[in-house]
Amino acid sequence: SSATNPTMAAISAFEKRLSDISKGNDSESKLSPLEMASRAYKQSQDDDSSATNPTMAAISAFEKRLSDISKGNDSESKLQLLKPRAYANPSLVLDDPFSSPPSRKFTPPTLNDLNQKPASYKNTYWVKIPFRLTVLISAYSIFPYLVNFFDPILTLESEQFKIISNTFVEGSGVLYGTFLALTLKILYERQLSLQENSVKEASTLSLLVQNCISLWYKEEDYVIARETLQIVADQVVVLVCRSRGAELLNLMRADPYAKILGIIDLYQKNTIDFTAQKESLIEAIRREISILIEARDKRLTQEGRALPPSHYLVLSLLSSISILTFLIPAITQGDEDGQVPDEARALFMCLTAIYTLCYNFSVDLNDPFTGVI
Repeated sequence: SSATNPTMAAISAFEKRLSDISKGNDSESKLSPLEMASRAYKQSQDDDSSATNPTMAAISAFEKRLSDISKGNDSESKLQLLKPRAYANPSLVLDDPFSSPPSRKFTPPTLNDLNQKPASYKNTYWVKIPFRLTVLISAYSIFPYLVNFFDPILTLESEQFKIISNTFVEGSGVLYGTFLALTLKILYERQLSLQENSVKEASTLSLLVQNCISLWYKEEDYVIARETLQIVADQVVVLVCRSRGAELLNLMRADPYAKILGIIDLYQKNTIDFTAQKESLIEAIRREISILIEARDKRLTQEGRALPPSHYLVLSLLSSISILTFLIPAITQGDEDGQVPDEARALFMCLTAIYTLCYNFSVDLNDPFTGVI
């Protein structure tokens, strides 16, 4: 029986230790720089054997967390790996309907179970009316000051202005449009790949559970069935509630799908007589494990392919240049007192709002587990 196998027992004990470590890392990743500094200060005070000054320990922890945050996705740090994921509603997995008293009433699945936790305001502020109005009003108000600032600098004749305007505006517009289209194409393909592979993995897990139940339905096989299905349940919890870093750590130390294959090999080794049905079920389970490993590899690869901050730096620079190029023809339309028409201010306001919306939209797409999209 696999329940008495020393190797399986050692792996189970190791997995529990690994789970405790990754849970601690997940909770630590949510701390702000100030919270990290406060925790380091208290730990240094409580540790009598430490020779480090509590204040210096707090400053060091504060600087380290700021460094981890500033790295962003250019170099994937521990903080980035431990960002939370949301493939499904975590409460459906974490709540135990069989606890006493039950954490929630056990009911059949409903459409309400598909509801996701509402995103925080910091991830959705850009679609709110106050922010959009702020962008519009700010652009409308600042336009005359920009014209007055650039008017003394641009001292070319009207005809020269038109030549520069036609050439530069068209070139910057084409460059911006191409770069933005490339950005959205990459992000949409990443979103599609994540959805396809996560759904494929979830549906294959469902088939795997059904085949395991059909294979080990006899009472003498209940221990093996319980052990295998517990591995599947743990993988579902990791997929729904844990971070990418926790899953990678779990994969490196004790691959759950490889463990199921090990259980199948052990079962075949210890079982003498096999019916045709059992042979068919075992082959089906092996195929499903192969599909699961492939889908998981593709999903984890796409999770780590977020666009780096340098990409958005280029996008923001192109947006700013495209907006400022509108000032060149606007300056030539001013009157003798340097006042520009209200129509130009309105167009500049709309242009700024559109460019800002495109930028926020692409940033939101870059994180598939938070925000609006």
